[in-house]
Amino acid sequence: HNNTDPVLRNQARLFSLAIAIPLSIGTFTDGIFPALNINILPPLAVPLLSVTGIIISYGIIKQKFFSLTPDLIANEVLNTINEAVIGVTSNLHLTYSNLGTERLLGHRAKDLSKLLLSDLLAEPWSVQEIEQKIFFPLTTGEFSTIDSVRFKTVTGEIVTTKLSITKVNNQGQSYGFLLVLTDITALAQSK
Repeated sequence: HNNTDPVLRNQARLFSLAIAIPLSIGTFTDGIFPALNINILPPLAVPLLSVTGIIISYGIIKQKFFSLTPDLIANEVLNTINEAVIGVTSNLHLTYSNLGTERLLGHRAKDLSKLLLSDLLAEPWSVQEIEQKIFFPLTTGEFSTIDSVRFKTVTGEIVTTKLSITKVNNQGQSYGFLLVLTDITALAQSK
């Protein structure tokens, strides 16, 4: 696979070089030469691994190997938080869910991508009702919170959540919404 990004190409070259040195030289000094009773060089595979470490360290520092990108950080944060996070398009199709969504609602990410937001709601709201009750507060801002919205789990149980909604925009274009569901079922049942 050809990549036109010069940084990625440099990273690939450095990584290939770092692996090739102990692999190629070590093959001879630790494998072929001893098998043929040729004692020109001592076994070098292990000492050459330090060269690999130096090259990879250089790559980490100069070429930003394993750099923390906003995408990587966002993905890790979304998958480690307890709250369920669901991405929804403006036509109510589910496009993203984190592990918290699976824990709360029982749906796997690949199954959720086939559903609409209305399929998860405990209330039989129409598209217009969903837009009015959930997304209308966003007409005046980028963020809104609804104190109590009920969702159905994959087993049919009802979960009461506090729903935080964020409009996802980039350069004035709307990409949909991120919904953060905080489970307040125990609190709702105690009232």
